[in-house]
Amino acid sequence: MKDNFTWREGRQKTGYERMKIFAFSWPIHMDCYILRIKPGGFIKEHVDPMIGKWRGKKHYRLNCIIQAPESGGLFMINGKSIFNYKRLKFFRPDIYKHSVTKVEGSKARYVLSFGFAL
Repeated sequence: MKDNFTWREGRQKTGYERMKIFAFSWPIHMDCYILRIKPGGFIKEHVDPMIGKWRGKKHYRLNCIIQAPESGGLFMINGKSIFNYKRLKFFRPDIYKHSVTKVEGSKARYVLSFGFAL
């Protein structure tokens, strides 16, 4: 619980932050984060493989855009998203390369992100 509700630098170290709302691993792995990409920030292309006891499981993620920036901050996916509609993005981050373009303007991009593994 000590890591919950605290802004932490993202793994990509490209100007975005994440705040863990919850995470648990029984009976399935599930987590929820708020992602914040400030102006000038972006997320470089990457995949998110499952690690540890969840290695080999299918990773799914539903991203809900809470606040879009004035420009930029576009979600990009190399491959096929399962569902990609305006503010909702449902995809497999473990097999598809994904990224977010540079956020421009004065508003940050905020995303509520739910993940689970089966």
